[in-house]
Amino acid sequence: MTEAVFALGRGATLVGRSTFCDYPAEALAVETIGGFADPNLEKVLSLKPSLVIGERGPAGPEFVDRLTSYGVDTFFPQMDSVEQIVAALSTLGARIGAEAEARTLTAGIEAELSETRRLVKPLREERAVLLFDWKPLIAAGPGTFPDELLRAAGASNPVTGSGKYPKLAAEGLLALDPDVIIDGTGGAYSESALELLASVPGLTSLRAAKNQRVYRLQSAAALRPGPRVAQGVRELAGLLHPELGKP
Repeated sequence: MTEAVFALGRGATLVGRSTFCDYPAEALAVETIGGFADPNLEKVLSLKPSLVIGERGPAGPEFVDRLTSYGVDTFFPQMDSVEQIVAALSTLGARIGAEAEARTLTAGIEAELSETRRLVKPLREERAVLLFDWKPLIAAGPGTFPDELLRAAGASNPVTGSGKYPKLAAEGLLALDPDVIIDGTGGAYSESALELLASVPGLTSLRAAKNQRVYRLQSAAALRPGPRVAQGVRELAGLLHPELGKP
């Protein structure tokens, strides 16, 4: 949501951000109010905001309810799909006086997504696993935001079972044997994605390892439900289909 405010041209109105809000660079100058899972209510109130916005996350509804009890207006939309992201951006634009900017932004997102889908449609559908951690192995499951992005980028997600972000045993990943493994850990590890894969016993026998098709996302665009979602899909498509070239 921090990215969205800047994308809508209203970055100067932000008085607080979470410690994870690091894009664009100008956001780093905004005061922090805690993490995504543990925002500091007292710090938020001290900034005297007229509106507090965010994605629904691990802090749960209790944080929003407490803000409301203090008379603070809030906007915490569901953002688990591209459709919900576009709707949230439109509503946010209306809430912060940027309706025209929101129309331009959402139209651009939808146009870029349509173009990527057009480019990947004639290409072979790759079986891809998107990992959020290696120790333990945590993957994007079915029905999630990153699962939708994988499909938009021309891949199928072989991960099934319960839970949106299931923990996989090495044997489980071996059984899936995907064509491509995408490392979504960002800067969490100093090792390369291939080095991390090699550190888990048995995984070097995966076809993705043998074919050197283990890639690390270079940006957080595909990991954050926000205004860069279309850029994230294009980055994923470039990793899955090298013939498309870099975006």
